[in-house]
Amino acid sequence: MVGAGIGILSTEFGYFLADVLFKDKGITHSYLEEEQFDRFHNPSFFGLYLGVNLLPGEFSMHNGSSLSLSAGSNAGLEGAWFMNPYLGFGGRFSVASMGVLVDDVAQNDNLDIFTGSVGPYFSYPVSSRWSAGSKLLAGYSHFSKYTLSSSTAEIGKKGGLTFGTGISMNYLVKQNFGVRFFVDYNLLPSPVPGNCTIKHLLTTGGSVNFQF
Repeated sequence: MVGAGIGILSTEFGYFLADVLFKDKGITHSYLEEEQFDRFHNPSFFGLYLGVNLLPGEFSMHNGSSLSLSAGSNAGLEGAWFMNPYLGFGGRFSVASMGVLVDDVAQNDNLDIFTGSVGPYFSYPVSSRWSAGSKLLAGYSHFSKYTLSSSTAEIGKKGGLTFGTGISMNYLVKQNFGVRFFVDYNLLPSPVPGNCTIKHLLTTGGSVNFQF
């Protein structure tokens, strides 16, 4: 779906360049009606997003080893209902998968993180098609059970509160279809039992959205 959104966006950009280059020279130009967009339209949306995670830093384990998570993937659903062009309320559900390293040695499988959060969403109409957005979310993250291949120790199988924010740019391709590019910042609990360290998770990616 993200690939389809990028393809549609590329097509629209191609049409824009063709209009700039050829102007009124096209044979069928006079028969085509340009779709009109209201700059202050309601930016409510629901869609699918894909991103890449980065969680810097290390976790200390009871046996003295250090554990870290490599860059991984993130996929989820996100939506928000806006009462006006600027303020709304919504949430997201995501599943992240990140590689595990113990003392810089890669383990066999990935650690999965399930997160659900809600909160206010903000939008500012830059133009009739472009809008800038932000959000403040709070929710819960749960780490799947994970047995380290280098030992019998286990991590995960625990959860905790998570808080997040982010910035985005949304392009309205059609009246009811948009493409969003985002950078999110989240605070996550530690996946190591007994470790109360709070870590920073950075996610960047794109989404395709149904606008309503």
